[in-house]
Amino acid sequence: MLSIAQITPYLSLGADQAPSDKLRHAFYSESILLRAHLEKVFDKKYPDYLDINRPKEKKEYKDYRKKIYKNPFKGLKTRVIKTLDYIQQADDFEVAWKSLENVTESLQSYATDSKFSVDGSFQNWFFERVRPRYVNDPNSVMVVLPGQQPASETEYVKPQAFLIGCDKVYAHRKATFAVLESPETTIMADGKKGKIFFFLDHDSYTIARQIANQPTEKGQVAINWEILGVASEIVLDPEGKEVVVQTFRPPLHNCPKMPAVKIGKELVKSNDAGEELYESILTDALPFIELAQGTQNDIQVELNFHVSSEEWRYASKRCPDADSSDPNNRCIDGNKTVRSEDGTAVIGFKTCEKCKGTGSGVSGSGLGYILVTPDTKTSFGDSEKSSNMPIPPGGFIPRSIEPLVKLVEEYKRYKEEAYQEINMQFLMKTPYDESGVSKRFDREELYRELNTQAAHLCDLLAIGFAFIAYLRHKEKAVDQIPAVLVPVRFNLENAELTREELVEAVDKDFDSNLRAPLEKKLIAYQTGEDSDYFKKYELRELLNPYPGKSPEELLFMAASARTLIAPNSPQMQAMLERVWFAINFDGLVNDCLRSDKGFWDLSIEQKYEKLLAENKKLIGDLANPMIGPDGKPVVGPVQLAPPVDITNYSQT
Repeated sequence: MLSIAQITPYLSLGADQAPSDKLRHAFYSESILLRAHLEKVFDKKYPDYLDINRPKEKKEYKDYRKKIYKNPFKGLKTRVIKTLDYIQQADDFEVAWKSLENVTESLQSYATDSKFSVDGSFQNWFFERVRPRYVNDPNSVMVVLPGQQPASETEYVKPQAFLIGCDKVYAHRKATFAVLESPETTIMADGKKGKIFFFLDHDSYTIARQIANQPTEKGQVAINWEILGVASEIVLDPEGKEVVVQTFRPPLHNCPKMPAVKIGKELVKSNDAGEELYESILTDALPFIELAQGTQNDIQVELNFHVSSEEWRYASKRCPDADSSDPNNRCIDGNKTVRSEDGTAVIGFKTCEKCKGTGSGVSGSGLGYILVTPDTKTSFGDSEKSSNMPIPPGGFIPRSIEPLVKLVEEYKRYKEEAYQEINMQFLMKTPYDESGVSKRFDREELYRELNTQAAHLCDLLAIGFAFIAYLRHKEKAVDQIPAVLVPVRFNLENAELTREELVEAVDKDFDSNLRAPLEKKLIAYQTGEDSDYFKKYELRELLNPYPGKSPEELLFMAASARTLIAPNSPQMQAMLERVWFAINFDGLVNDCLRSDKGFWDLSIEQKYEKLLAENKKLIGDLANPMIGPDGKPVVGPVQLAPPVDITNYSQT
């Protein structure tokens, strides 16, 4: 049970309007640094850790790198978060509620109500809020508490779910004690916003709301708090006199454990006090991402300065600042004057920043050109110098692309290892020339990773439902807590991958039961599940008596029936109607759609009866006697022969 002595130290706020550093849990700073580093790695801004790789590089070069920097991994975190949404989209994911009788107020109706949160139901809130925070800030805490206390004991508690960032988690000892700052605030008497703190332990909780700040005689500020469970009571002192005292009786949360849990999965540090530090599921990939970012930045510089062939011409070209009207900015043989503060005296010279001290114009880009002055005779001793100009008087300076090739190879290697560390290589753009086996292997790795993450997130979701149930229904909660089924089938394919798998299944003559799901999935990709094509395929699956049989195979079956079944018998009629029903199936559906606009709204039994009637109109009764290929009645025994010799492979 919480005591007033436990919570009062946290209500003395420092200059940062937060409890003292000494009261914060052991991994408080580390959790904030971890979150900040994740933000830095996936931000669009140039990360400062890349400067460590180039300690001797000049400031002007580093500034240029910052200007041209583009983060190639900016979208990776978003893609991983979106991938986790496959969990609730999986066809075998389910929140299985128990069927209850004579229950007027159920957990299901409360937790699935669209008014539970701004995001809708608790499940919607969980996947909208917890899913991204699970990647960005695994040391966040999910807490479920009543936002407001019920007006009477007969009124049900209305629990709310809160997600507290690691910077607002001042204490969290697993299942025993927590101090959290609410994302909501109060409005104090002076109109300013006040703090709200949640205090929890294994069996009780309280909420402290800042209601006023009052200056003291010593010039300090006293904070007034409204604490849930604190009340004034009249009691008798030892002398029998009535005195007013304050008592503290925090409400019980009725949960089997403290309704505040950290959402992270990868535990890296813990101590005997029950304090824990979690890493993000992206943490293992960060070293390779940082290496790849540095390499990508080098590639940009290499492309801009060291790859493009640069043009040169024979001519003389002075520095652009050589003709400057400003004497302080005029370049003289690669130097500029430095004058005193009053501008009257020349106190020195500095290297011209335009020509780099050469006195000539320098391009520095593959889009410009270099002007080269030819040798000229300046004295009688220069007789060996030639003043002949080459024809044409110019050319191009080729540059090696080998460094660029090596950098690209390194970048690809780092990128691949980054994705492999988190088993998300399937999220990379897969080349078309990659084998189907390789694609399936990468997809299976992602399946296994998703199964692992799904188990953890579904467990958190189930815990959240349990917290709501115990807070609202107390001892009756067990009968209402739903089971959250962890999915194992995730739809990671796209139309192209499905098409390739279907082609392989057809080429290798897979069983029709293996081909059918691929065909159905591809139709859904191409036309949508509401299209007539998709509905027709589903109907064929349900009603076609011979799925996967070609018309030729069906006709062969019909011909075989003539020799195996008694002529003119009801069995013969039923067999032929069944075969022709399979052959005519698509045409029969089209006929029904034309004649009955509400065909798709009929029950499956009504559709079947309607299709049988249409088929009966087409084939009628059996021919008696049997008509042969020549159009004449067949007399005597019938011998069935294939149209070709199946042992002769050379036939066409």
